[in-house]
Amino acid sequence: MPSFSRRLIKAARYIAYCAAVLVVLVVAAALFLPDVLDTPAVRAEIQRVLSRVVRGNVAWEELRIRILPYPHGALRKARLEIPPIASVSAEEARARLRLLPLLRGHVEIASVTVTRPVIRITAGPAAAVERKAPEREPATDNVGLYRSVMEPVVDAVREFAPDTFIEIEDAELEVRIPDAPPMQLRKLTFLAHAGAGAMEFEATAESQYWSWLTLSAQVEYADLSAKANLQGANVKPQAWIERYLGKAPVGVSLAEVRLRVEARTDAKTALEFEIDARTDSVGIARAGERLDIRDVGVKGSVRLIGQEAVIGVREIRFGDSRLASGELHLSMKDGIISGHSDYNFDLAQGMDYTRRLVPAPVHEALESFQPVTGRAQGRVRLKVGPRGWNVGMDVRKSDVAVQIRDLPGPVHLAGGTVDFDSHRVTLDRVALAMPAGKVLVPKFQYVFKAGSAAGGASFELDVAQSLELARRALPEENRSALADIETAAGRVEGSAKFAFGRGDWKLGVDVSKSDATLGVRQLPGPLRIAGLSVEATP
Repeated sequence: MPSFSRRLIKAARYIAYCAAVLVVLVVAAALFLPDVLDTPAVRAEIQRVLSRVVRGNVAWEELRIRILPYPHGALRKARLEIPPIASVSAEEARARLRLLPLLRGHVEIASVTVTRPVIRITAGPAAAVERKAPEREPATDNVGLYRSVMEPVVDAVREFAPDTFIEIEDAELEVRIPDAPPMQLRKLTFLAHAGAGAMEFEATAESQYWSWLTLSAQVEYADLSAKANLQGANVKPQAWIERYLGKAPVGVSLAEVRLRVEARTDAKTALEFEIDARTDSVGIARAGERLDIRDVGVKGSVRLIGQEAVIGVREIRFGDSRLASGELHLSMKDGIISGHSDYNFDLAQGMDYTRRLVPAPVHEALESFQPVTGRAQGRVRLKVGPRGWNVGMDVRKSDVAVQIRDLPGPVHLAGGTVDFDSHRVTLDRVALAMPAGKVLVPKFQYVFKAGSAAGGASFELDVAQSLELARRALPEENRSALADIETAAGRVEGSAKFAFGRGDWKLGVDVSKSDATLGVRQLPGPLRIAGLSVEATP
C-alpha cells in the first residue's frame, strides 16, 4: 500500500511537470510565434493564395497574425480587384487559421468574418460577348448555364475553404448589367458554411427594390444539385417592368409584391421553382385606357428544361375571377407560348377589362353586348407565336346573361366554345336560352375587318318573340322585309342558316315541327305553318 501511494505521488509530480512545460510552451508561442509568422514570406503566401482563388488582385494596409486565444489573422483596409468585373473593399477581414499548417508556412482558413465590405460588380464585357453569341451558337441551355456559374464557385470554395465558416456583416453591393436597372443592396449579411460535402448559406438584404429579402440555400459538391428558399416583402418590380415592357403597346404597373420562392435542381435535367406572389393591385394601360385589377395573387411552379420553360398554374387570382390547374409552355427556340388553364370568371368584370384593352374593331363589336352578368366556368386555351395569337374558351358551366343590342331580353349562355384571334371570333356548340326560346349554335363566325357574320343554328322558339327578335337583328334599312307579317303565335322547331355583311344579308329557315300561325297582310285569315323552308335576301 505505501508503495502504491509513492507511485501515485510520483505520477502526479510528472503530470505537474508536463503541465508546467506546456504552459511555458504556450506562453512562448504567444510571445514569440507572431514575430516568426508575421513575416514577408507568410504575408506573400496569404496574398498569393487569395489572389489565385479569386483570380484577381488582393491587397491590404495592415496584416496581423496572432496565436492567442486561437490562431487568427486580421486584414485592415483590404481591397480586391477582379478587372473588369468586380471590386471589393472592406474595413476589416478576420480569419481564424489552423495552427499546424501555419507553423509549416501554409495557410488554411477555418472561418472568415468580413466587416462592412463595399462590393461593385459590372457585367459589361460579358454582355457584349452574349450579344454576338446568337449568331454562332444555339440558345443557352438553362441547366448548362446554372452549371457554368456554379462549377467555378464550388471549385474555388473547395480549394480555398474546404471546411470554413464565412460571415459578411453590413455589406453594400452594387450590380450593374447592361439593359437592366442598377441594383444596390444595403445592410447585406451573409453566413455560409463550406462543409466537407456541401455548401450552405443564408443571406438577408435591403434594397430600393424591396424592404427586406432573405435567401437560404444548399449546394452539393458532388453533383451541384441544390435547393433554395427566397422570401421578400414590399418587393417593387416596377423599374424592371418598365425596362423590359416600356415600349410594349400595353403598359403594366404593379403595387408592392409579397413573394416566396422555393427552388431546386438536380443539375442534370431541370431547374424547378415554386412561387407564391401577392399584390394589392395590377394596373394595365393601352391606347389611353387604364384598368386596375384588385387583389391579385399567383401560386404556381416554373420548370426550366433545356430551352423550354413549363409554368404550372395552381391559382391566379385577379379580382373576383380565378385561373387554376393550368400549364403554360414557353419555347425559347421557336418563340412560341402555348397552354391552358381552368377558370372561374366574373363575366361582367372580364368584359369590362376586355373592352378597355382590345383593338378598336374588336371594341366596336363588343359594344353590342351589354350589360353582361353572371359567372362562367371552364377552360381557357392560349397560343402566341411569330405567326399570330389565338385564345379559346370552353364554357362548361354558366349562369351568364348577355343583353345584345336591340334584342328583346337577355341571352343566357349555358355552354359552348369561343375562339378568337386578331381576325375573327368563332363560336362552336354554343347553347343559348332567351325569352323567345332555346337555340343551339353549332357554328358562328364574325370577321372583324369585313364586318361580316355567318353561321347556323337549331332552335325551339316562340314565334311571336322570334319575329320581334328577327326585326331587331336585321339592319334598320332592311326591316321592311318583314313588315307584311302582322301577327304571330305558337312555337316552331327547326334550323336556320344566316350570313350578314355590309350592305348584304341572307337568311334561310327550315321548320320541321310547328303549331305556329302567322297573320299576313292582304290574306283573308291566319296562315298555319306545319313545315316551312324559306330563304330571304334584300
